[in-house]
Amino acid sequence: MLPGLVVAYGRAADEMRLLVADVKNQGRIEQPWTSDPVSVAMAEHYNDVVMDGAHSTYAALRQYMQELVDIRDTLKAMEADCRRTEGENAELWGRA
Repeated sequence: MLPGLVVAYGRAADEMRLLVADVKNQGRIEQPWTSDPVSVAMAEHYNDVVMDGAHSTYAALRQYMQELVDIRDTLKAMEADCRRTEGENAELWGRA
């Protein structure tokens, strides 16, 4: 079961990596729609909430992507441990 989970979380992390890159490249409002104070303030507010703030949408997406990578790496380590333990057990039982 672990190999399938490693693949699934790896794919999810790869998909998130693409999404995060897309948001990074296209998520910011570079210029307000018009130069009036409300449009300027709204563009600044949007960029702060969506892209720049510590609790922004972009920060949350990056954090989620990292969590997927961390889960995948943990599952890989668990799989390696299981294989190693199975090999050691097979060796022990083969000697008995």
